[in-house]
Amino acid sequence: PIEARIAAPLKATASTSELESLRVRARPLPGTGASLSSATPVPQAEGADSDYARNRSIQAYVGDRIARYSNYPAAFCHGNVSLVDGLGLSAHEVQSVVAAIAAEARVDPEFDGSSAVTAGDLNRWVREPPTTWTPMATVSAPSSLKTAPIRTASALQTASRRDVDPYVVTGVSLGLPGMERVFDEDAFEKLVRGETCISEVSDEYKQRLLDKNIVRLIKGRDGSVNMDQAKVFGDIPQLAGLKGAFDLAEEFGIDPKAVLAWDISTQLAVAAGLLALRDAGIPLTPVEQVGKGGLRLIRNWQVPQVQRERTGIVFSSCFPGLQMGLKHAKTDGDDGEGRFDRRYLFQTLSMGHSQFAQYTGIRGPNTTLNLACASATAAFGVAEDWLDTDRVDRVVIISGDDVTGDDLWEWIAGGFAASGAAATNNVVEETALP
Repeated sequence: PIEARIAAPLKATASTSELESLRVRARPLPGTGASLSSATPVPQAEGADSDYARNRSIQAYVGDRIARYSNYPAAFCHGNVSLVDGLGLSAHEVQSVVAAIAAEARVDPEFDGSSAVTAGDLNRWVREPPTTWTPMATVSAPSSLKTAPIRTASALQTASRRDVDPYVVTGVSLGLPGMERVFDEDAFEKLVRGETCISEVSDEYKQRLLDKNIVRLIKGRDGSVNMDQAKVFGDIPQLAGLKGAFDLAEEFGIDPKAVLAWDISTQLAVAAGLLALRDAGIPLTPVEQVGKGGLRLIRNWQVPQVQRERTGIVFSSCFPGLQMGLKHAKTDGDDGEGRFDRRYLFQTLSMGHSQFAQYTGIRGPNTTLNLACASATAAFGVAEDWLDTDRVDRVVIISGDDVTGDDLWEWIAGGFAASGAAATNNVVEETALP
């Protein structure tokens, strides 16, 4: 989920107390990561709040003095991060930072700077940074940009609201092909280790592509274009990421009857969303029903009541509903008992957002989008717009696709092959080379 920390746009006319409250809320969050240094002074911004600018100047000044010893960017050295455990400073280095600040800046005499534990403590100790100061940390800017004194207050006055209070990703989840289970606990580590999730498909899969009578678009190195018939396995895609074990009802406790009304894209996206909520620390609380005899039954598990109205959902998928549509096409829509499947519309429409909302109790805005391979990326833009316009406090982005399953493989792989957009080698290491 993506969460916002404030609910209204920040204006230059905002009161000092409002700006200080915003600054305090933003303390644990890193800035943009860019240095606040500049080789030339920036003109004074008209109408900017002086206390806001001063506080930002203090943060930049203290962050740079800490960065000299921590080797972290100055923009990371602020907020409630521990000087020792978080930034790796020794006790001697902490006292060196304190001594440097005491010698240069105007500090609060009633606050013992030597007892500072976090970068935020040092920020509160400093009353006013030096009128002009030059960054000391080599990680903040190239040495060529440090030759001139820098007036930081004026530069910081023009900082945007998002610099102080950025949107953050509070929970993530990941399901991968090529593993024993799609949502294996080892998924992230697998990527970090650089292990591939792609493997060679079976000869039966390959033959299904050849049976499509594919004519491939072939582009030559000299810019020529040819149309060639796919006749052997070497003419069609032979590598793919294949889904491992996945059972939404068994693994996530969702009613099997409900799962039957969802296509594979929706099932994967719902599973990813539930895991992301868990990672974000947003629990699913029991929804109880009291029977006539006073027996209390748990009907469902949903997000806390206080968060339901101000949470949005974006479902992003390339091929939502297509898997069930093609599956039904093979059986004339048979539900397995000789009747047309009454769940057909639910299975073929793009409804992952509404299905997830119904299951979790989320009542904020929800929508779906499809921008091919950029679908999940584009969802972040929608989420940011909702946060900017104060429609929500958080957004859950869910996404999922399985185009290499039994129902979609020959169609999607065939489409890539026909358009000349798929490699035809059967060795992963060779195919990965440019």
